[in-house]
Amino acid sequence: MSNLNRVNILSRCSFRQLLLVAFLLISGLLVATSVRALFTLESLAAHSRLASRQAVNMTEHLQRLNERTVAMERAARQFLVLDDPIFKERYHEAADQAQQALSAAASAMTGEAAVEIVASWNENQAALWQILQQPASRRGNAAADIQRILTQLPALNKQMDAEGEAKIGTRNDVMLEELEQQRAMLGWQVIGAIVLAVLLACVFGLWLSMPLAQLETVINRLGGGRFDMPVTIRGPSDLRRLGQQLDWLRQRLAKAEAEKIRFVHNVSRRLRAPSLDSAPELDAAARGSAELKHLALKQRISDVLGYHEAVLDAQQVNRLPVDLRGLLNKVIDDYRDQSLAKDIRVEIDGAVKTHNLDLTKMECVLSSLLSNAVRFSPPGGVVRFILTQMEPRGLRLDCIDQGPGVAPEDAPYIFDPFHATQEAVSQDRSGAQSSLAIAREYIEAQHGNIELLRSEEGAHFRITLPDEH
Repeated sequence: MSNLNRVNILSRCSFRQLLLVAFLLISGLLVATSVRALFTLESLAAHSRLASRQAVNMTEHLQRLNERTVAMERAARQFLVLDDPIFKERYHEAADQAQQALSAAASAMTGEAAVEIVASWNENQAALWQILQQPASRRGNAAADIQRILTQLPALNKQMDAEGEAKIGTRNDVMLEELEQQRAMLGWQVIGAIVLAVLLACVFGLWLSMPLAQLETVINRLGGGRFDMPVTIRGPSDLRRLGQQLDWLRQRLAKAEAEKIRFVHNVSRRLRAPSLDSAPELDAAARGSAELKHLALKQRISDVLGYHEAVLDAQQVNRLPVDLRGLLNKVIDDYRDQSLAKDIRVEIDGAVKTHNLDLTKMECVLSSLLSNAVRFSPPGGVVRFILTQMEPRGLRLDCIDQGPGVAPEDAPYIFDPFHATQEAVSQDRSGAQSSLAIAREYIEAQHGNIELLRSEEGAHFRITLPDEH
């Protein structure tokens, strides 16, 4: 199955189904590892029980061999002294039992040493039995052989005991080595299972978090009034359906926003030039006051209309490679007469690379910043533009003037075109406030940010913009 087919299958699953699959895969992996560990421990326990049972049986056979050998020696000595057939019969019975114990112990051992001990033991026992079968007159000549055999049999038993201990030790070493191997293998299996479980969790986490991040971005964009970009959510089927519903909502909001702007445009157009001729009874002073209020109303309506038109225009972004320093020089030339009239010096510090920006909107933003800076700076003041290249891609622009600045209580509303601050009223700054609101719309349309920074003197505006292709 190709990767494309796998992606299609995953895409047809819902968010909850994928969560369940991820949970079952990770749980199944951990359960399989646990079952494997359980079987491994059970196998080791079975081997341990078998080895213990074999060791106990071998010890019992060797102990019985020693006991029966002692009984053989006692019966043989009694028979040699008393010449009573009962003791010979006892010897024969003890010898049979000793041979059985010897055979049982030898069957649990491997190696030539055990075979040689068994052969020597049987040979000595057979030689002693043959001597015991002889008449009493001839047994006296074999006293040395009898003593040698009775000494040799316990010595062979000790060798057999040593072989048994060595065999048990060897089995214990093998068990310990096997236990260590199984422990190491089990440890690697557990580590592998954990790593694989983490990888599965990361893969499914990324697969499921990406559409959620897309949804968050879309919601933030809609909340910020950005209705120009279609909503496309990739991922589980239910989240894709949610993305389609959000795109439908985006279209409805864009339509409502356009209708609102058209409505404001029509109303403002009707209110732009109210006639004062309908009040001829006003005297000159009253008429002059009415004309001033009329002009202020026209300006306010123009600001509102301009802002709404800018909001609609911000939805369309045309990115081109822009030399921001060159654009600043052009804007400074456009305002050279105003700056020379107040003897204001405009400086540019730093440089940035060419960035993909909307040239028209950026020119409007820079014009707004420079116009306000020149307007509110004192004669002989300095306006500074500082350009900074940000890594990996992006730029920062600071505009600093030496004017009165913005009052702390009005700073949060400096980009709000409809909030009448005390400073805007006292300093006739409503037009500046509207132009800053339009600048914010144009900057945010390019996924940037504009903010007013705290400054001890003058106003300090900062713009940050990413370089998007």
